[in-house]
Order: sequence, then C-alpha cells, then structure tokens
Amino acid sequence: MHRKTKYMNWILGAFLLTILLLSGRQVQAGMKPDWDDPDYVKRYGTAASVGEEEVTPSQASKVDSSKYVEDKIPNKYTGLKYQHSKQFQNCDISYGIDVSKWNYQSKAIDWEQVKADGIEFVFLRIGYSRLATGEFNKDECYDKALEGVKKAKIPFGIYYFSQAITVQEAKDEANYVLKLLRDEKLDLPVVFDSERTEGGRLARTTLSRSEYTAINVAFCEIIEAAGYKAVIYNGLEGFNKELNTAQLEEKYEFWFARYNINTYYDGKYSFWQYAQNGKVKGVTGSVDMNFWYRPKGTPVPVPADPAPAVQSLTAEEESSTEISLNWAALENAVRYEVWRSPAYDGEYERVTETEELSFDDEELRPGQEYYYQVRGIYGDTSFSSFSAIASATTEQELSRQVITTQPVNLKEHAGAYYETIGQIPEGTLLTVVSTTRNVDENVWYQVDAMVEVPGEMDGEETTVPMEMTGYISSRQADIYIPQVTGLKQSKKASTSVTIKWKAIPGVDGYYIYRSLARNGEYEKIATVAGNKKTFKNVGLNKYTQYYYKVGGFVKVVDAIEAKLEEKIDKGALSTLCAATTKTTKKKLTATKKVALRQYAGTSYKKLKNIAKKKVVTMDYRTRDSKGDWWYHLTVTISGKTYTGFSKASYYK
Repeated sequence: MHRKTKYMNWILGAFLLTILLLSGRQVQAGMKPDWDDPDYVKRYGTAASVGEEEVTPSQASKVDSSKYVEDKIPNKYTGLKYQHSKQFQNCDISYGIDVSKWNYQSKAIDWEQVKADGIEFVFLRIGYSRLATGEFNKDECYDKALEGVKKAKIPFGIYYFSQAITVQEAKDEANYVLKLLRDEKLDLPVVFDSERTEGGRLARTTLSRSEYTAINVAFCEIIEAAGYKAVIYNGLEGFNKELNTAQLEEKYEFWFARYNINTYYDGKYSFWQYAQNGKVKGVTGSVDMNFWYRPKGTPVPVPADPAPAVQSLTAEEESSTEISLNWAALENAVRYEVWRSPAYDGEYERVTETEELSFDDEELRPGQEYYYQVRGIYGDTSFSSFSAIASATTEQELSRQVITTQPVNLKEHAGAYYETIGQIPEGTLLTVVSTTRNVDENVWYQVDAMVEVPGEMDGEETTVPMEMTGYISSRQADIYIPQVTGLKQSKKASTSVTIKWKAIPGVDGYYIYRSLARNGEYEKIATVAGNKKTFKNVGLNKYTQYYYKVGGFVKVVDAIEAKLEEKIDKGALSTLCAATTKTTKKKLTATKKVALRQYAGTSYKKLKNIAKKKVVTMDYRTRDSKGDWWYHLTVTISGKTYTGFSKASYYK
C-alpha cells in the first residue's frame, strides 16, 4: 500500500473511531479495530448496515395472518417469535449461523457445541475486499473454521464480502474466491455479499440498477461455471431499489438480510438473516442468525466423508534458497500437485505437478518460513484431499535479534487468532528463528523464548519457566541492532584515511557518516556490506582531520499491498572517531595573543595562551562547526610541551 493510501486509510479509521466512541458503541476489550474490513465496520460501526432495523414488540400484533405465520414458541437464540412468509408454508426451516474472524476475537469457536445447540448449517466468510482500496483479503480464521465445521460434520457454504464497483472487479473477486477454495466441496452455495458499507468505495460510487445487477451477475457466472451454486445476499433496500431483482431471481436464489421479526418482503428468497445478536453455545459473544427455507421433506445435506489425503509430507531446509519435500505414495494417484504459501493460513499457490514423490522448491528467500500441502490427482479432474501442512525455513544468511516493545503473546502460529502459548515481557531480547507472515501479509517472527507456563510445585498450582518456540508480530518488536564499537583509524595517507570497527552480528551492512567538524553535522557518505569492518575514504585534503561515525542497518521485508518491499532499520551510531591524513611539521608564527584549546571551537576548554610572535608547529588542520579552519599545534611554553587547537587565521 502506498504511503498516500496508508495515510488516507488512517484518516478514515480515525474518523470512524471518533464517531464510534462519541456514539457510545464500544469496541470489545482486546479487539484490534480494522476499519478497512467491511464486516468489522458492519458489526461495530455506527451507520445502519444491510438488514439492520430496530425490533419493536408492537410489530408482533400487526402480523397479517393471510401473508405470514408466527412462530409458536420464542426463538432459542434470540428469545423472539418470528413471522414467516406463507410462501414457505410447505417448507422445512433449518437454523444456521454465519461467521467471520470477528467471531474468534476472544475464544475459538467450539463447533461440536454449535452443532449440539441445534445449528444445522453454517456460512463461513472466505474473504473480503477492503473498503478503501478494494484489495482482496482472505479471512484470517477461514482455515480454522473450515477445519472445525468439517470435523463436526456441519453442512457449510462460504460468502465473500465484496466492494466491486465494476463487472471486471466482480469477476476478479470470483476468481479470487475460486483460488482460495482450491476445489473444496461445499454443501451450500457460494454467496456474493455486496453491501454499501459506511466509508467503503461501493458506498461512495453511484451505480445504476443495471450496472449493479451486472456486477452481481458477473460474480455468480464465474462461480457457477466452476461447478458451484451461487447465491446473492442483500437487504430490503438492495432488492427493492438497487437491483433488477426480477432478472436476478430467474437464475439465482437470494439470501435476504433484515434484523426484525418479519422480513416484510414478498419477493423470493431461500435464506433469511434475521438477527446479528444471536447467542449460540460454542460461540463467544453475538453471532449472525439465519433461517434456511427448504422444500418440505428435503433433507439437510450430509457432509461427505473426505477423500483420502496424501500422508507423511515432510519439508526440510536444503540451503538459503531451497527446501526439499517428500511424501508417501497415495493409492491410485497418478500425479501430485504441490502447493505453497508464505503464511500458515494464507493463500496457497500451485507451484508444480509431478509424478514423483519428492520436489525441490528453489529460488526462495533466505531465512523465510514456507508452508506446503500436497494432493493426489486421479485422472484429469479428480483430486484427493490435501495433506497436512508441512513447513520449513530456508537457511538464514544473517542472525537476527529483536526486542519486544510491549508485553507480547507468544502464538502457536503467525496470526492474532491462534492459541497463546506464553507471555513475553516488554524489553525482552529474542533471537529470530525465521521470518514468516500471517494471512494479511504482515511480518511475524518465529522466536525461541523463555515463558511462564502453568505448572505444579509441591502439590500447588503455579507457573514455571519453559523455553518454547512460537510467533510474535513484527509490530510488537523492533530489530535489535547493537551500537558499533571499537571505531578507530587504522591507516593514513596524504589524501586518504582508513577506519575500522568491531563487526556486529545480524546486520546487512554499515552506514558511514562523516563531518568536517567535531561538533558539526554528520553526512552519510558511504554504505558497506555486513561482512566488511573497514572503510577507506579517499580524495581528502592533505594534513586534515575528519570525523566519522558508523552504524549498522538491516533490511526488513515489509508487506505493502500485494507486493513485498524492503525497508531499512538503523542501529545507533558509534561514538565519533577522528581520523587524519598524513601530518606535517610546518612552522608558524602567532600574529596575536591567542588561546590553545582542547578541540577546534571557542566553546571547548582553553589549555593555554599562546603569546604574540610565538613560533609553533602545525601538525594538521580541521574545521569548527562554523566552517572556520583551525590548526592542531605543538607548542612549548615555559619548558613544557602542549598540544591543542588554535584558530588558523591568527598564524602566518
């Protein structure tokens, strides 16, 4: 993301956060706001969202019994009785929820409890487009949720929260969804969730009915061409005023959003999102609730048993740029696909297809952790399940250390929503095992750390220190670059000086700074590689003293939109080193009484007064902070020899 875009996003976020706080609507404790995520803004923002409407008790008495049938008992998840359109009187009603990463804020979802509480289907958010930029993002908890619902055998579909404002953008979003799905078999449809969320680019764009309809169709056509069923999500405003609903309902089913006891909508729909404040066992906090109207007698889909998976996938470091993979043969598989991701729960790319049981992945980044899955191919279009994830880290070319800038949770994997395995205090120095990323492309460090974990001593519960390997966000730690020490002059010539210093570990190189005056401004004049610890400065003046400082730096990979760029972190500069080209022994005479000082400049300590017409020996010259020349002198006064600096304009 470019600096301007980052700045605008910050402004947008600050504005929305101010509105939120003024309105009294509070962010949950410990939650990190993300005002560029439409689901977050919909959930915690102040403006009305699709489906949002206050429920009034008096509405129940106004039901038109010729059009609607009221529940006989209150809904167990909200405590309200709902009124269902009579178009569904020959339907069975199933109860479901839809979730995103925001349902994982304080605790992971227990899908077995969810199922036991009567939830019969689930829609998982697979991803979303950012409000300000339209940038595609995978939901950070999609993989975790997918694993959970499949293990609990809850029928599921997925939804994508769009910000497309053109047909091409909708097509690109659909292809992105297919990329994330990787041929996953779904029990329910793929949903196109297009909402004019406050602050978003879609809300700021004026579209005609035909243009908005074409965007919905473009997404759905791509999805259905891939063999999935597509459903369109919207609310009363969207279906009544913004879309050509009659055109769309000829081909697609609808998911209708209205948080009320009645939709008050006579059109066709198959799903009704009736509340966003449901309470379901196994889900911490509130969750979106849905009805699914199915033709009477039609069974809820039973999730199929997964196909056999590739077993025994291993990944091992071969060099700083290569990782080798091996796996066991899968019965009846004729070929294998290898998929790779830079993040544990990130976007996996297909890197090769092979008939072998091994693969060497080359041209990788040094010190980077990579994640792999392999699946078998039966014939041309049939696939096995993916293997479990295997990871390996390429060899580090440089050792890195980081220092925590706040108390940090050590995570099981790179991502805020993974299990915390220990706490690390602020100011802890840690050695980086590898660099990796989370699904949002933010950099995380794998580190070894001594953490306090629950234990027992003398029969009593306590905490005990234990060394563990886990992940911390780079946003919670700074690269630790020690100050360069041992800087001194090692060689001199008539027009050059050479300086040297003690090498520090883990740096990519050193910056060389020089000043013409001891207390002057230092300017960067050169960069040297990290394996160097000397620098020769040529083209200098004869018998002149210069001043140097040296600092280490590292190149840090930082995620910016869809590409990776490098930024520089700098260490503290060394103390200064004065270096002089070959000196002279030139005799000079003072033209007036003048002071001999410790360094070049009138603010430095006076050592002695030099009398007018006193003969002195000039060794070399330098400048003060004003740019005036000073001489370094050797002078004998009353039988004692002194050395120091005196202003050059007073000698001839």
